[in-house]
Amino acid sequence: MTYVRKLRNSVGRLKQFPCSGEVVPEIGREDLREVLQGNYRIIYRVSERRVDILAVFHSSQIFDERDLGSAE
Repeated sequence: MTYVRKLRNSVGRLKQFPCSGEVVPEIGREDLREVLQGNYRIIYRVSERRVDILAVFHSSQIFDERDLGSAE
């Protein structure tokens, strides 16, 4: 199985359980959450009708909220 497929599978549950990921600790907003897959963090935003993947990055990178673009 390719790693990209593993990443996709790790967020597949978000359709049914959008709040199953953890709140991003550096931000602390309920609508911004993350799923960890191996050494990667998948940051996403939960809204009333959607889940938007905002970033996928290696966990060794220093997190900068500006990397999420317009997450408001």
